[in-house]
Amino acid sequence: MSIDIESIDEFLKTFKGLLIIDETYTIFSGNTAVELIKKYSNLIVTRSASISHSLPGIRLSFILTSNNSIIEKINNIKDSYNISTLTSIIGIEALKDTKNTLDNILSVIKERDELSVELNKLGFIVMPSKTNFLLSKSIILNNYDIYEYLESESILVRFFEDKKLGDWIRITVGSEKENAVLIQKIKVFIKNNH
Repeated sequence: MSIDIESIDEFLKTFKGLLIIDETYTIFSGNTAVELIKKYSNLIVTRSASISHSLPGIRLSFILTSNNSIIEKINNIKDSYNISTLTSIIGIEALKDTKNTLDNILSVIKERDELSVELNKLGFIVMPSKTNFLLSKSIILNNYDIYEYLESESILVRFFEDKKLGDWIRITVGSEKENAVLIQKIKVFIKNNH
């Protein structure tokens, strides 16, 4: 769920507890509460370089806060070696590389929007997204069958089969080439099953 920054600001004016805001995917929305850290010492923002910098293999998340006592308390309870040296080096370099990060984010947003349009053309409902993935559902074909077919074609998507999400498919936005392959494979599936 996304909440506008003004509402968070208003809430923090009277809230005395610790507020943690998860911004794992917010980098793709254009909204962030990071500026509020300077204003409120009871605010923590969490982020993931794995997502924002397209580095899923390093599994690196971090917090942003202006409150040194929070950092000290976290340092007291975390494992001594909670990330590897290699992850640390890659993470630091990724955070320094703002140009490539911005280029990556803009590319994901562009590809996300184009992929959404293409899926709509193929008879998919696509939920509005401000992340690096799309939640979609075919209105003409069995979604589990689509999921299995894509998996057999070495295209990994996630399938949800529960009461909350029904039979939705979660598609992580790839490169222009990867998204074109996905759309082509779905077209083949539709042709063979419609």
